[in-house]
Amino acid sequence: MVEFVTQAETYGYCVGDKDSATITISKTDPYSGDRCGFSEMMMTLAHEMVHAKQFLRGELKSEPNWFWKGRAARNYKYINQPWEREAFRMERELFWACFPFSAPFQN
Repeated sequence: MVEFVTQAETYGYCVGDKDSATITISKTDPYSGDRCGFSEMMMTLAHEMVHAKQFLRGELKSEPNWFWKGRAARNYKYINQPWEREAFRMERELFWACFPFSAPFQN
């Protein structure tokens, strides 16, 4: 399931397990309060879809603790979390595959 909310604490997030995943995307920048553009929301959606895949395939588990591919995942800085590294690596490819007509997205 994908839901768009007026404002969230982050640009987007995904929660799930092997049976289902829910993606939440913020329509508002959590830091500035400005409205997010279409491309920004879709890039966030692409990133969170990678996490949905990770949950549904059992690669990522968050309950009761974080596990990545069957191993406990503790003490990672956000940018070094292997599930985030994969999501950042795949988000642009997925975005451009789905939205080839979009203006270039600036990060």
